[in-house]
Amino acid sequence: MRIRKNIHYARSSMIPKLPTNLDEQHLALTNLGKTTKTYKDAFSDLLDKIGELNLTFTPRIIYADFEQVIHLAISEIFPEVVWKGCRFHLGQTMWRKIKLLGLSKNFKKKSEIGKFLKVCFGLSFLEPEKVQKCFFEDLMTIKPNNQQLNAFCDFFEKNYISSSSKFPPSIWAEFSNNLMRTTNACESFHSKLNSMFYSSYPNIFQLLEVLKNVLTDVYIKMRGSNQTQKRRMTVEKENYIHEIMRQYKDKVITRLEFVEILAYKNLPVL
Repeated sequence: MRIRKNIHYARSSMIPKLPTNLDEQHLALTNLGKTTKTYKDAFSDLLDKIGELNLTFTPRIIYADFEQVIHLAISEIFPEVVWKGCRFHLGQTMWRKIKLLGLSKNFKKKSEIGKFLKVCFGLSFLEPEKVQKCFFEDLMTIKPNNQQLNAFCDFFEKNYISSSSKFPPSIWAEFSNNLMRTTNACESFHSKLNSMFYSSYPNIFQLLEVLKNVLTDVYIKMRGSNQTQKRRMTVEKENYIHEIMRQYKDKVITRLEFVEILAYKNLPVL
């Protein structure tokens, strides 16, 4: 570990200096940020590189978070591709709204409000065409009377429940036990990448050095194995969800019970 840090500091001494005044900082930040153009350029560069390597890249579905700019970029660069919202990021969006409305304490307690909020996280396991019915016919009948909870439901309905909303159920809901409907692999990589830095705000040159090390690790793994095996916990979780789906299809459990049971497999990590 000490050797690694020494190498890091030795390389850092050769890295160009960061901006020292407002003019230099403004110049460095010009056109920086996540915009539709940013994603379009990234996707275009990716396709160019794939072409140079004589590889084939024909995705049928792309999973992304709920940023409007990335969805617009996907539709322009990959017009034939179906894009879906990441189940994990939907949960994170819901959790942020719960905290913003001051409902986090209720969520953590075994209260009627907490139970209702948790059940909402199970809607993503339904068929898209049944989400709106379940929300209004099932969930609204058990909703406690609370002003903050009303605000959460209004937010959820406006942005995710209605077929005319910004992110309708057809984007994020699917009757499937497949746990690969998230960008968790990307999030895991992001977490590992963060752990490779020695400061909270590394500059571009430090980032490039780390990416070179990541690239080396990837090449080693690619040459060492061509097989990808699911983790045992993932298989067990998918089998459990499949069993609950079977019970729902056979009408052993109701639609609300189905959503409630699977909601607890999709709650945010607090």
